[in-house]
Amino acid sequence: MKTPLLYKILFKKDSRNRSKSELLRFWFKHYIAWRFWNIFRKIHRKTKLFIDQTFKEHIYITCWSRDCDMFESTTASVCYGRKAFEKIKEEAYEWAEGPVSWEEISKEEYEDFQPYHRDRIMEAYENGNGTSIYV
Repeated sequence: MKTPLLYKILFKKDSRNRSKSELLRFWFKHYIAWRFWNIFRKIHRKTKLFIDQTFKEHIYITCWSRDCDMFESTTASVCYGRKAFEKIKEEAYEWAEGPVSWEEISKEEYEDFQPYHRDRIMEAYENGNGTSIYV
């Protein structure tokens, strides 16, 4: 296990014979720089995400999917930035039980969009074909 630098400064001798105050100055300078860098990175990430979600163009998408029970649906949604779109796609593919497809659409198409749902097995059963269906 590595000995922490502050412990070395306070309780052990330095190989270059530097004074403890000099070593403490060095440690605080680097430690504080490291802490400020981490804080800056966190603030930068949050600011970038805010800008992406607020000022970047919204992405309007439709998603068509069919699950293992032959239930089809087409839905529309809005993503706030490219990263959000990629995250939604990744989660959808992870939980997909059948084919899935995505399409980017315009804002006007999104506003006029009507969700679509179709249960192919139930349709076949109602039509008298309860044992097999063809797609």
